[in-house]
Amino acid sequence: MVSSSEHNPSTPASLASLPEYHLDYALWDPADVTSDRSQSFVRALRRAMVGIGFFYLHNTPLDSGDTRKVNRRANMFSLCDRLFDLPLNDRLSIDMDNSRYFRGYCKFGDERTQSLQDHRDQVDYGLHVAPLQISESFLKARPYLNLYGPNQFLDDATLPGHQEIVTDWFGSANEICKQLTSAVELALGVQEGRMRQYLDGSQPVETGAGADEELDKLGPIPFARMKTIRYPAGEMVDGIKRIEGSEQGVGAHKDSGWLTLLSTSPVGGLEVQDFDGKWISVPHVEGSTIVNFGQQVENLTGGIVQSATHRV
Repeated sequence: MVSSSEHNPSTPASLASLPEYHLDYALWDPADVTSDRSQSFVRALRRAMVGIGFFYLHNTPLDSGDTRKVNRRANMFSLCDRLFDLPLNDRLSIDMDNSRYFRGYCKFGDERTQSLQDHRDQVDYGLHVAPLQISESFLKARPYLNLYGPNQFLDDATLPGHQEIVTDWFGSANEICKQLTSAVELALGVQEGRMRQYLDGSQPVETGAGADEELDKLGPIPFARMKTIRYPAGEMVDGIKRIEGSEQGVGAHKDSGWLTLLSTSPVGGLEVQDFDGKWISVPHVEGSTIVNFGQQVENLTGGIVQSATHRV
């Protein structure tokens, strides 16, 4: 891909070259959000989040040790390499078609963006929970509850550590999202917990017109999702031919969710669109996690925080 920024000297070639889009998570202390260090983080976050909508977050627990006393990131990337190296039939044993909760493997070329085939395959995960004990009629009236249930994991004989490593990574990433949301609340000057309640599923019970009293009886229903994605090279992938002339890993889009944490490999390709419609490279920076805001945050803040269009 050729970035449009090459034709506009005022547009940076790389987000990594802009210091204001590099934040140090080590400054944030959830036990003392009024400390000088925490407030320094909040100020930096405020500057970054009203900008392009993407930034680098350094020194997160995703790059620290886990229960195996090894680097969490190295553990996760090793798992992904081993998973995508498995024979296709092994990967298809956790095909998303097997899951009513939209969890599992999507093979190369299954997804499209803007009517064009995406050249990637992936595994989707969510909070690993038991299915809700509700009737089919209740579920039919509230189909979004189909997203709440267990993941699909390969057994240790096929992929050692699959469930353990994913669960560890997911939990750490989910906590970072919650902490960032608390910091966003401070940056915007809104009441503590006002935004985070949507991640915890603890928003207050509604009354009057439009209230769903039956749903309220279920209690908090937190929600989070995760993907592990491969963008493989080659004319043929798992017997599927790449579209000739297409360089689309995933087409230009906005994330529909809340916050996205991207842990990237050194292989480039990610680009984000600035306010003028120019494309800026978002390269891998060692020891960092890329953060971008989803459309839920954009809508909730009335557009103060933008969800940026991006592509691979």
